[in-house]
Amino acid sequence: MAAADDFMDEFTREDGFFLGLHQRQFDPVAAERALQILRLIEIGTDHGTNYLLADHMFQADFELRVQEPYNRDNKQFERYHRLFFDEIAMRFVALGSLGETLRKE
Repeated sequence: MAAADDFMDEFTREDGFFLGLHQRQFDPVAAERALQILRLIEIGTDHGTNYLLADHMFQADFELRVQEPYNRDNKQFERYHRLFFDEIAMRFVALGSLGETLRKE
């Protein structure tokens, strides 16, 4: 649960990666920290947490997409954008699989 909370904090803490992106500041150190936190997140059976995570992952993807035009020549941004996309996509697939399992039960 701590990883999910830490990931959500990246949107609100002063040095949070996604808060920085929202303010058009790409910080590769914060990006690596947020990515490592995201990699620790596993989709579980707490549906409330899953909904919050889905919302925050959608917001993370949105923030990255909005910043694309401002970071066109930034290879680090492009790299992290791809890495985040892959990690977020895996978690959305896991959420979908969980939903399918629950519908069958």
